[in-house]
Amino acid sequence: MKVLLLSGDPGISLVGGSGASVHLAANAKGLRGLGHQVETAVLGTSRRPGGILGAPWEWWNARRLAKAAATDVELVYERYSLFSDAGVWLAGRRGCAHVLELNAPLRQERSRVQWPKWAARVERAVLERTDRVVAVSPWLAEYAVAQGASPDRVRH
Repeated sequence: MKVLLLSGDPGISLVGGSGASVHLAANAKGLRGLGHQVETAVLGTSRRPGGILGAPWEWWNARRLAKAAATDVELVYERYSLFSDAGVWLAGRRGCAHVLELNAPLRQERSRVQWPKWAARVERAVLERTDRVVAVSPWLAEYAVAQGASPDRVRH
């Protein structure tokens, strides 16, 4: 299967030493080890304090990156990023499945995030539109459902 591994977070790269970077690279390696053809689209080229998408207009960069990387993709596997709907947007355009990996309630963790209504709207839209949410804990699975994910599409 051709998989696009996507991260719209400019603070996470495939070559960084952070836990998030190591995890992203391990996901790519693991998917390849299962025999999948994996392309990566990782916005993590800019260095922004806090390591999260810094402004809502950066979603455009994530969408452009995803679109450029994805040709004949059958699955978009996306690490959740604040303000980014690039994965569900691309999956909808390509007619393929979308899996959202949820590692943290970023909107809650960044309680003083600028544009909180926009952040909430994007988060809800992504959780409502994804085909599957892979949450890293039972608490995050409950959070995903509370924010709009269909309970039958959430796993932890």
